[in-house]
Amino acid sequence: MTTSNFSNNKYAEAIIYNKIELPSLKQLDENTILEWQQQLVLLVQGAAVELEDKYPLIVILSAFGVIHRFSPEMVLNTDKAHHYLIFDHQPVSVLRPPEIITKFSNWGKQLQEQEIKQKPYQAEVSINIENIYHNISEDDLETKIQKSLLEIAKLIFPSDRTVLIGQAPSLLFLLVYHLLLGKTGQIYYQADDKANPFNVSLSIWR
Repeated sequence: MTTSNFSNNKYAEAIIYNKIELPSLKQLDENTILEWQQQLVLLVQGAAVELEDKYPLIVILSAFGVIHRFSPEMVLNTDKAHHYLIFDHQPVSVLRPPEIITKFSNWGKQLQEQEIKQKPYQAEVSINIENIYHNISEDDLETKIQKSLLEIAKLIFPSDRTVLIGQAPSLLFLLVYHLLLGKTGQIYYQADDKANPFNVSLSIWR
């Protein structure tokens, strides 16, 4: 929905973010993920969420499916100066603090609307996020993220399973995850070519 900040719309609803802490997962298996995803629902249901970029990528991605389903919006705090809106399910116009950067959420909605139904179905799609990101010659982080997303969007197909591979900023991975929702059945994360893919999709109702 239409976005605004505290300075330009005194009639919209003001957003207060719930800063959540994710658990330190010493063991990554389906049962462990299911247990803490259920706990996470209680923290994020109906609340705008702020998540700090201080956790392992695999933990952030495993939490995102829950947050996306149960929260009206989420901000990723990459540092004290940068707070990126990842998605926005708000049904009405809202007021956000001026430091919230909304351009990726707004632009991501446009990418989501791109027609992919004419692309051939594939049982599994693998996308090496790390290779794409590092092959973009750009010093500015936000421009590099945007150019990476454009390249990655070309590789998204209707599928049962999509595997995201490599290391890159959490911001990029979350934006890609958001793009994939509704286009693939399950999302897996693979840290490198030698690692086993790990299912980071929302697991509670599978």
